[in-house]
Amino acid sequence: MNVVFRKINTALFICLFFFCAEIFIYGNINEKLLQLINSDGEETAFTKNSDGSFIVFSRKSTDSDNSDLYYMEFKNNQWSKPSPLKEVNSVAQEITPFLSSDGKTLLFASNRPESLKGSGNQPSFDIYMSEKTSSGWSAPVRIFGAINSSHDEFSPFLQKDKKELIFIRRAEGNKERASAIKVKNKNDSWEEAETVTFFSKEKIFPYMVARSAFSETYIFSGYKYGASKRQIFAFSPANKKLSLIYGDDEDCISFCEIDKDRFVFSSNKGQSGYDLFIQEITPSKEELSSDIIYDGNKKSKVKKKKSLSQQRNDSVRLTLLWDLYEGDSVKLKILYFAKKKSDKIVKSEEIVSFKTQDVKIKVTEDISRFIVMPASSDVEEFAYEVRSPLFDRIHTIELKNKRAENFELHSIYFNFNSSDILIQDIPYLHKLITYLRDNPDKKLIIEGYADTVGTVSGNLAISQRRADAVRDYLCKHGINSDRIKTEGKGTAVSSDIETNQNQRRVDFSFED
Repeated sequence: MNVVFRKINTALFICLFFFCAEIFIYGNINEKLLQLINSDGEETAFTKNSDGSFIVFSRKSTDSDNSDLYYMEFKNNQWSKPSPLKEVNSVAQEITPFLSSDGKTLLFASNRPESLKGSGNQPSFDIYMSEKTSSGWSAPVRIFGAINSSHDEFSPFLQKDKKELIFIRRAEGNKERASAIKVKNKNDSWEEAETVTFFSKEKIFPYMVARSAFSETYIFSGYKYGASKRQIFAFSPANKKLSLIYGDDEDCISFCEIDKDRFVFSSNKGQSGYDLFIQEITPSKEELSSDIIYDGNKKSKVKKKKSLSQQRNDSVRLTLLWDLYEGDSVKLKILYFAKKKSDKIVKSEEIVSFKTQDVKIKVTEDISRFIVMPASSDVEEFAYEVRSPLFDRIHTIELKNKRAENFELHSIYFNFNSSDILIQDIPYLHKLITYLRDNPDKKLIIEGYADTVGTVSGNLAISQRRADAVRDYLCKHGINSDRIKTEGKGTAVSSDIETNQNQRRVDFSFED
């Protein structure tokens, strides 16, 4: 009898063990969790807090034209049902969410009506932030600083210390105008924008970039030059090695690390559009330091193609970086110098290069060096020299917009009895901010005006508030207040016939 009871107790213990183990496994991020998330719609992004107890993902339902953010929480040994983040979602799109490691800060991109206007006066994608409070999530606000613009900004990634933010900026939905940007937190404003030039050098158009929590590498998704679908890569800054960690025939949009061996990614290999999947391949440190890349599906070693330095030919290859130049093509002037007399120009020519092309400069045995210069008037001046010992290397030249010597100032206008800056004037103010940054010797005078409605003292006060509001906006974006003078002029007086709307304004001028 005791033997029978021992067997029954053992069986019950085993059943209980596997039941608890199943709950624990189910509570982790695995295929069963993804089965709860993936729907007939499209799941295009996934993010989590550090312990994986709270997740946020983006979903475009079959009955909706827009993506919304959903969340799930692991409590009492089970996952809650997917629920929309009602405090965050709007009538527009919410995409590319990022949840901080402590689970208290949510960043995402949205093209809601209050976003900055792009082409056609339509809202662009801007990056917004919401904070977790005791009563839920706070109302999203567009984050301040050198981030949001009339272009699309999305895929934010916040470093663990919350001091550095990486995001993607793309010009009007054009994948070949996508760049990764880094900014730093300066007094609650994101400043010191810096383009990550690595992607241009590698001819990759990024869609999402993140710093690995488990190794000294960056993971990113993007289009390799010439590819129509996105793949997932890893890059080691220490040894400058690039590895393909996942990519096949499907389009891989976004990813999120689960642990050092796995990540969740979104791709369209599902039966109903984009779904979330788990991948168990991550390049090791040895792989990143070797001369191989890995196929994410076959796990097979693929030898790298020989670099240009190992392939002698009669042309020199130039890679142009377009991040700081708005044109789609550029005209270059090439000066060729003789081998025997290095100061003698053998010939000169002008060539046109387009954004999707590298430049190949043909050289002959009698050429000792050549110099590349811009022939387009809107490109900042440069002179790049290449000598014959370096003909076999790939050379990189950064293109920049020529700085305007003068900036065309114009007035901005306000609603009645209001000092709030109107959305349509934000792009102009950011152009002014860029000009002031590029010309640190310039000082600005801001004069506020009011219409004829109201008392003299009231109009004087509102005109000063309008000038101060514009000054504060410029200062919030990194312009020193010592460079700005404001004055409220009260009621606008003009010999011209003006409407009240034209009188409610701010005028700008540069100090002599």
